[in-house]
Amino acid sequence: MNFIMGVVALTNEVKTFISENISSYEDLQVLLLMHEHPGRNWDAVDIAENLRIEPMSASTHLMNLHTRGLVEHNAARGPFYEFQYSLHSTSIAREQQISALAAAFERARAEVVDYIFQKSRGQLQSFADAFKVKKDK
Repeated sequence: MNFIMGVVALTNEVKTFISENISSYEDLQVLLLMHEHPGRNWDAVDIAENLRIEPMSASTHLMNLHTRGLVEHNAARGPFYEFQYSLHSTSIAREQQISALAAAFERARAEVVDYIFQKSRGQLQSFADAFKVKKDK
């Protein structure tokens, strides 16, 4: 982590990981919760109870992380599938990236969250720009 005039700057490694793998603050929360408890099976209800979000929202974020290869998908338990963060499911490099993200979040929570929202704002602006009518000159 770099320090610039008393402000913590996120490393390029953390920024790249966020850009490629984290779509929302909730994705981050789910990943970090599961990272703290490797090997534990989680379903959407477990995640929802821990993070105080709706189970359907938790299910969406679990699927986002699974699609990116960050958590494993296990058999269904009740209406929801179980997922697991496993050191075996990620490469050593990926585990180091997630650990770096967790450390950055612990030390510079505001900067991590701001970076996620900046990324989201940029994506929304690009989408909005696609609908602008261009004037002929």
